[in-house]
Amino acid sequence: MLAAQIKASRINPVPHAEDARSWKQTVEPVEPFLEAVGQRLAQQVNEFDPALAPYAEYALTGNGKHLRPTLVALVAN
Repeated sequence: MLAAQIKASRINPVPHAEDARSWKQTVEPVEPFLEAVGQRLAQQVNEFDPALAPYAEYALTGNGKHLRPTLVALVAN
């Protein structure tokens, strides 16, 4: 049963336009906070060992890295 649920969840992996709109509406009130988080992370990356900076930048620029700060900002209001 679990395998069937997993397969069913993969049928349409592309988010609907209304889902993207909903996410943008959710994030809008905390955009200034998210921008500050992004700037602070960029500053910290610049302080890394130059050999590690490209890897850190790659890891931090993924969209998945925005979920936790968004949730924190929304909960903290």
